[in-house]
Amino acid sequence: MRGRPLLAVLAASLVAATAAEAKLLPQMDKRVAAPGERVVVEFGAGTEYYLAGREVEVYLVGIGAAPTLTGRNDARLQPVGKLSRDRKTLSSTLAFRVPPLPTGRYTLVVYFRPTVTGRWYNLTEGLWSIPRLRDGLVIRIVRPGQ
Repeated sequence: MRGRPLLAVLAASLVAATAAEAKLLPQMDKRVAAPGERVVVEFGAGTEYYLAGREVEVYLVGIGAAPTLTGRNDARLQPVGKLSRDRKTLSSTLAFRVPPLPTGRYTLVVYFRPTVTGRWYNLTEGLWSIPRLRDGLVIRIVRPGQ
């Protein structure tokens, strides 16, 4: 009997954690773009509160390379921006120009560093492979005029 309240608390915390992570899921406004085109990434309402006090770096990487990334210093990562501070909070929107990359499918990679641990984490690791989440994380880069 003593274990039931503990299980209820554990289950509630898992639901809350899932809801918080869903709010952090970035979404690109385009699914197809050419080099030089502007893309906006929305990190969701309330993101600035979840990420306040932390560093956030955003990259693109080819879909094939995503599962084998070795960290934020992996040479295959193409930096597209950092979330910036607007006074005391982080902006929840990032706009970038598509870099001159070869045509193909790329996924968004977001590294953040909590102030508590000081270690870098990949927020989007593996999410591009989940069909219901992939739409906002994957972009197809095409030649201009396609």
